[in-house]
Amino acid sequence: MELFVSDSCGFCVGVRHAVSLIESVLKENPDSPVYSLGMFIHNEKEIERLKLSGLKVVDSIDDVPDGSIILLPSHGTPPEIKEKCRQKALESVDLICTYVKKLQEIALSLKREGFDVVMIGDKDHPEVRAVRAIVGDLIVVDKAALLNDNLNLSISNRYGVISQTTQSLEFYREAVDWLLGKAFPKKEVRVYNTICWDVVERQAKVQELASQCDVVFVLGGRKSANTRRLFEISSETTMTILISDLSDFLPDYVKGKERIGIISGTSTPMWFVDKFIGLLNSLDADIKMKKDGDINGQ
Repeated sequence: MELFVSDSCGFCVGVRHAVSLIESVLKENPDSPVYSLGMFIHNEKEIERLKLSGLKVVDSIDDVPDGSIILLPSHGTPPEIKEKCRQKALESVDLICTYVKKLQEIALSLKREGFDVVMIGDKDHPEVRAVRAIVGDLIVVDKAALLNDNLNLSISNRYGVISQTTQSLEFYREAVDWLLGKAFPKKEVRVYNTICWDVVERQAKVQELASQCDVVFVLGGRKSANTRRLFEISSETTMTILISDLSDFLPDYVKGKERIGIISGTSTPMWFVDKFIGLLNSLDADIKMKKDGDINGQ
Protein backbone atom coordinates (compact mmCIF):
# COMPACT_ATOMS: atom_id res chain seq x y z
CA MET A 1 0.00 0.00 0.00
CA GLU A 2 0.98 3.60 -0.59
CA LEU A 3 0.08 6.01 2.20
CA PHE A 4 -0.27 9.68 1.24
CA VAL A 5 -0.19 11.92 4.31
CA SER A 6 -1.20 15.51 3.65
CA ASP A 7 1.21 18.19 4.77
CA SER A 8 -1.91 20.01 6.02
CA CYS A 9 -2.31 17.59 8.91
CA GLY A 10 -2.21 18.86 12.50
CA PHE A 11 -3.20 22.17 14.03
CA CYS A 12 -3.70 25.35 12.06
CA VAL A 13 -1.76 28.41 13.25
CA GLY A 14 -4.66 29.70 15.36
CA VAL A 15 -5.23 26.44 17.22
CA ARG A 16 -1.49 25.96 17.72
CA HIS A 17 -1.31 29.40 19.32
CA ALA A 18 -4.34 28.69 21.53
CA VAL A 19 -2.98 25.35 22.77
CA SER A 20 0.45 26.87 23.45
CA LEU A 21 -1.17 29.67 25.44
CA ILE A 22 -3.25 27.23 27.47
CA GLU A 23 -0.21 25.11 28.28
CA SER A 24 1.60 28.23 29.48
CA VAL A 25 -1.34 29.30 31.67
CA LEU A 26 -1.60 25.81 33.21
CA LYS A 27 2.15 25.71 33.87
CA GLU A 28 2.18 29.17 35.45
CA ASN A 29 -0.80 28.40 37.71
CA PRO A 30 -0.18 24.90 39.11
CA ASP A 31 -2.14 25.62 42.29
CA SER A 32 -5.03 27.55 40.75
CA PRO A 33 -7.86 26.01 38.72
CA VAL A 34 -8.00 27.05 35.06
CA TYR A 35 -11.44 26.89 33.47
CA SER A 36 -12.45 26.63 29.81
CA LEU A 37 -15.87 27.92 28.81
CA GLY A 38 -17.01 24.96 26.74
CA MET A 39 -14.68 23.31 24.23
CA PHE A 40 -12.23 26.00 23.17
CA ILE A 41 -11.68 23.90 20.02
CA HIS A 42 -13.85 21.11 18.64
CA ASN A 43 -11.51 18.21 19.28
CA GLU A 44 -12.32 15.91 22.17
CA LYS A 45 -8.93 14.18 22.19
CA GLU A 46 -6.94 17.39 22.70
CA ILE A 47 -9.40 18.57 25.35
CA GLU A 48 -8.95 15.28 27.20
CA ARG A 49 -5.16 15.65 27.07
CA LEU A 50 -5.31 19.15 28.55
CA LYS A 51 -7.73 17.99 31.25
CA LEU A 52 -5.00 15.66 32.46
CA SER A 53 -2.84 18.76 32.98
CA GLY A 54 -5.51 20.42 35.10
CA LEU A 55 -7.87 22.11 32.66
CA LYS A 56 -11.49 22.22 33.84
CA VAL A 57 -14.25 22.51 31.22
CA VAL A 58 -17.56 24.13 32.20
CA ASP A 59 -20.74 24.74 30.22
CA SER A 60 -21.72 28.01 31.90
CA ILE A 61 -19.89 31.04 33.25
CA ASP A 62 -22.02 30.62 36.38
CA ASP A 63 -20.07 27.42 37.14
CA VAL A 64 -16.80 29.37 37.46
CA PRO A 65 -15.91 30.65 40.97
CA ASP A 66 -15.36 34.40 41.26
CA GLY A 67 -11.78 35.49 40.70
CA SER A 68 -10.80 32.38 38.74
CA ILE A 69 -8.93 32.09 35.45
CA ILE A 70 -11.25 31.57 32.47
CA LEU A 71 -10.31 30.62 28.90
CA LEU A 72 -12.63 32.06 26.26
CA PRO A 73 -13.08 29.89 23.13
CA SER A 74 -11.31 30.32 19.80
CA HIS A 75 -14.62 30.67 17.90
CA GLY A 76 -15.55 33.90 19.71
CA THR A 77 -17.42 34.98 22.83
CA PRO A 78 -20.68 37.00 22.99
CA PRO A 79 -20.35 40.44 24.69
CA GLU A 80 -22.73 39.47 27.50
CA ILE A 81 -20.44 36.61 28.51
CA LYS A 82 -17.46 38.96 28.63
CA GLU A 83 -19.49 41.31 30.80
CA LYS A 84 -20.28 38.47 33.22
CA CYS A 85 -16.56 37.73 33.40
CA ARG A 86 -15.95 41.31 34.49
CA GLN A 87 -18.74 41.13 37.05
CA LYS A 88 -17.25 37.96 38.55
CA ALA A 89 -13.73 39.45 38.52
CA LEU A 90 -12.49 36.60 36.34
CA GLU A 91 -9.05 36.68 34.77
CA SER A 92 -10.01 36.15 31.13
CA VAL A 93 -7.66 34.65 28.55
CA ASP A 94 -9.21 35.14 25.11
CA LEU A 95 -8.23 32.36 22.70
CA ILE A 96 -10.12 33.86 19.74
CA CYS A 97 -8.69 32.94 16.33
CA THR A 98 -7.33 35.91 14.37
CA TYR A 99 -9.60 35.03 11.43
CA VAL A 100 -12.65 34.97 13.69
CA LYS A 101 -11.63 38.28 15.25
CA LYS A 102 -11.27 39.86 11.80
CA LEU A 103 -14.67 38.44 10.83
CA GLN A 104 -16.26 40.06 13.89
CA GLU A 105 -14.58 43.39 13.13
CA ILE A 106 -15.95 43.35 9.56
CA ALA A 107 -19.45 42.43 10.77
CA LEU A 108 -19.44 45.23 13.36
CA SER A 109 -18.12 47.76 10.83
CA LEU A 110 -20.87 46.83 8.37
CA LYS A 111 -23.51 47.22 11.08
CA ARG A 112 -22.19 50.63 12.09
CA GLU A 113 -22.29 51.79 8.47
CA GLY A 114 -25.96 50.86 8.19
CA PHE A 115 -25.69 47.54 6.37
CA ASP A 116 -27.80 44.52 7.25
CA VAL A 117 -25.36 41.69 7.89
CA VAL A 118 -25.79 38.39 6.04
CA MET A 119 -23.65 35.46 7.18
CA ILE A 120 -23.11 32.29 5.16
CA GLY A 121 -22.82 29.54 7.75
CA ASP A 122 -24.47 27.13 10.16
CA LYS A 123 -26.97 28.99 12.32
CA ASP A 124 -26.23 26.92 15.45
CA HIS A 125 -22.42 27.12 15.22
CA PRO A 126 -20.88 29.06 18.17
CA GLU A 127 -18.98 31.30 15.75
CA VAL A 128 -22.26 32.36 14.12
CA ARG A 129 -23.94 32.80 17.50
CA ALA A 130 -21.11 35.07 18.65
CA VAL A 131 -21.45 37.27 15.55
CA ARG A 132 -25.20 37.46 16.07
CA ALA A 133 -24.65 38.63 19.65
CA ILE A 134 -22.27 41.33 18.43
CA VAL A 135 -24.35 42.79 15.58
CA GLY A 136 -27.85 42.03 16.85
CA ASP A 137 -30.02 41.05 13.89
CA LEU A 138 -28.16 38.59 11.65
CA ILE A 139 -29.45 36.94 8.48
CA VAL A 140 -27.94 33.45 8.24
CA VAL A 141 -27.75 31.68 4.88
CA ASP A 142 -27.37 27.91 5.17
CA LYS A 143 -28.05 25.03 2.78
CA ALA A 144 -31.72 24.94 3.77
CA ALA A 145 -32.15 28.56 2.66
CA LEU A 146 -30.74 27.73 -0.77
CA LEU A 147 -32.76 24.55 -1.14
CA ASN A 148 -35.99 26.34 -0.20
CA ASP A 149 -35.02 29.41 -2.25
CA ASN A 150 -36.07 31.44 0.74
CA LEU A 151 -34.46 34.24 2.73
CA ASN A 152 -36.04 36.44 5.35
CA LEU A 153 -34.89 39.88 4.18
CA SER A 154 -35.67 43.19 5.80
CA ILE A 155 -36.66 46.27 3.83
CA SER A 156 -33.06 47.47 3.81
CA ASN A 157 -31.35 48.33 0.54
CA ARG A 158 -27.83 47.74 1.90
CA TYR A 159 -26.41 44.31 2.73
CA GLY A 160 -22.99 43.11 3.82
CA VAL A 161 -22.15 39.44 3.18
CA ILE A 162 -19.63 37.53 5.30
CA SER A 163 -18.91 33.84 5.88
CA GLN A 164 -18.25 31.49 8.75
CA THR A 165 -14.48 30.98 8.75
CA THR A 166 -14.81 27.19 8.43
CA GLN A 167 -17.35 27.24 5.60
CA SER A 168 -16.89 25.26 2.39
CA LEU A 169 -15.48 27.50 -0.33
CA GLU A 170 -17.74 25.78 -2.87
CA PHE A 171 -20.86 26.50 -0.82
CA TYR A 172 -19.69 30.06 -0.18
CA ARG A 173 -19.44 30.67 -3.93
CA GLU A 174 -22.81 29.02 -4.54
CA ALA A 175 -24.45 31.11 -1.82
CA VAL A 176 -22.92 34.38 -3.04
CA ASP A 177 -24.07 33.66 -6.62
CA TRP A 178 -27.57 32.92 -5.31
CA LEU A 179 -27.67 36.05 -3.18
CA LEU A 180 -26.47 38.36 -5.95
CA GLY A 181 -28.62 36.73 -8.58
CA LYS A 182 -31.91 36.32 -6.74
CA ALA A 183 -32.04 37.86 -3.31
CA PHE A 184 -30.49 41.26 -3.91
CA PRO A 185 -31.78 42.82 -7.12
CA LYS A 186 -31.16 46.57 -7.16
CA LYS A 187 -29.46 46.47 -3.73
CA GLU A 188 -26.13 47.80 -2.55
CA VAL A 189 -24.11 44.76 -1.53
CA ARG A 190 -20.63 44.33 -0.05
CA VAL A 191 -19.21 40.80 -0.14
CA TYR A 192 -16.30 39.61 2.01
CA ASN A 193 -14.60 36.24 1.82
CA THR A 194 -13.86 35.60 5.51
CA ILE A 195 -13.06 31.88 5.19
CA CYS A 196 -9.77 30.91 6.85
CA TRP A 197 -6.98 30.36 4.28
CA ASP A 198 -5.92 27.15 6.04
CA VAL A 199 -9.46 25.79 5.71
CA VAL A 200 -9.50 26.63 1.99
CA GLU A 201 -6.10 24.98 1.48
CA ARG A 202 -7.17 21.78 3.23
CA GLN A 203 -10.33 21.62 1.14
CA ALA A 204 -8.20 21.77 -2.01
CA LYS A 205 -5.82 19.13 -0.63
CA VAL A 206 -8.61 16.71 0.26
CA GLN A 207 -10.06 17.03 -3.25
CA GLU A 208 -6.68 16.08 -4.67
CA LEU A 209 -6.36 13.10 -2.32
CA ALA A 210 -9.89 11.91 -3.07
CA SER A 211 -9.31 12.03 -6.82
CA GLN A 212 -6.30 9.71 -6.57
CA CYS A 213 -6.84 7.48 -3.51
CA ASP A 214 -8.95 4.38 -2.98
CA VAL A 215 -9.87 5.54 0.51
CA VAL A 216 -9.34 8.79 2.41
CA PHE A 217 -9.26 9.02 6.21
CA VAL A 218 -10.30 12.40 7.62
CA LEU A 219 -9.06 12.74 11.20
CA GLY A 220 -10.86 15.08 13.58
CA GLY A 221 -13.63 15.70 16.07
CA ARG A 222 -17.20 14.97 15.04
CA LYS A 223 -18.27 18.41 16.28
CA SER A 224 -15.65 20.15 14.15
CA ALA A 225 -17.25 22.04 11.25
CA ASN A 226 -14.13 22.18 9.11
CA THR A 227 -13.51 18.43 9.64
CA ARG A 228 -17.05 17.68 8.47
CA ARG A 229 -16.47 19.81 5.37
CA LEU A 230 -13.37 17.77 4.50
CA PHE A 231 -15.37 14.57 4.94
CA GLU A 232 -18.21 15.86 2.75
CA ILE A 233 -15.87 17.02 -0.02
CA SER A 234 -13.93 13.75 -0.12
CA SER A 235 -17.08 11.61 0.09
CA GLU A 236 -18.27 13.06 -3.22
CA THR A 237 -15.36 11.35 -4.99
CA THR A 238 -14.13 8.32 -3.07
CA MET A 239 -14.66 6.12 -0.02
CA THR A 240 -14.09 8.36 2.99
CA ILE A 241 -13.94 7.50 6.68
CA LEU A 242 -14.12 10.00 9.55
CA ILE A 243 -11.82 8.99 12.41
CA SER A 244 -12.34 10.77 15.74
CA ASP A 245 -11.04 7.86 17.82
CA LEU A 246 -8.72 4.98 16.91
CA SER A 247 -11.59 2.60 17.69
CA ASP A 248 -13.43 4.04 14.65
CA PHE A 249 -10.97 2.22 12.39
CA LEU A 250 -11.64 -1.26 10.99
CA PRO A 251 -9.00 -3.25 9.05
CA ASP A 252 -11.57 -3.92 6.31
CA TYR A 253 -11.40 -0.20 5.41
CA VAL A 254 -7.98 -0.74 3.82
CA LYS A 255 -8.36 -4.34 2.66
CA GLY A 256 -7.45 -4.52 -1.02
CA LYS A 257 -6.71 -0.78 -1.17
CA GLU A 258 -3.55 0.36 -2.95
CA ARG A 259 -3.65 4.07 -2.20
CA ILE A 260 -4.64 5.53 1.15
CA GLY A 261 -4.97 9.26 1.88
CA ILE A 262 -4.83 10.96 5.28
CA ILE A 263 -5.76 14.53 6.16
CA SER A 264 -6.94 16.18 9.36
CA GLY A 265 -9.13 19.04 10.51
CA THR A 266 -7.54 22.23 11.78
CA SER A 267 -8.08 21.32 15.45
CA THR A 268 -6.68 17.79 15.23
CA PRO A 269 -3.38 17.35 17.12
CA MET A 270 -0.42 15.90 15.24
CA TRP A 271 0.11 13.33 17.99
CA PHE A 272 -3.28 11.80 17.07
CA VAL A 273 -2.33 11.76 13.37
CA ASP A 274 0.92 9.98 14.26
CA LYS A 275 -0.97 7.40 16.33
CA PHE A 276 -3.27 6.66 13.40
CA ILE A 277 -0.33 6.29 11.01
CA GLY A 278 1.24 3.91 13.52
CA LEU A 279 -1.96 1.88 13.56
CA LEU A 280 -1.88 1.52 9.78
CA ASN A 281 1.81 0.59 9.82
CA SER A 282 1.09 -2.16 12.33
CA LEU A 283 -1.18 -3.80 9.76
CA ASP A 284 1.25 -3.79 6.85
CA ALA A 285 5.03 -3.59 7.16
CA ASP A 286 5.29 -2.87 3.43
CA ILE A 287 3.45 0.47 3.53
CA LYS A 288 5.26 3.16 1.53
CA MET A 289 4.94 6.63 3.05
CA LYS A 290 4.37 9.49 0.59
CA LYS A 291 3.62 13.20 0.78
CA ASP A 292 0.37 14.34 -0.80
CA GLY A 293 2.40 16.52 -3.17
CA ASP A 294 3.82 13.34 -4.73
CA ILE A 295 0.45 11.91 -5.59
CA ASN A 296 0.01 13.19 -9.15
CA GLY A 297 3.38 11.83 -10.15
CA GLN A 298 2.54 8.27 -9.19
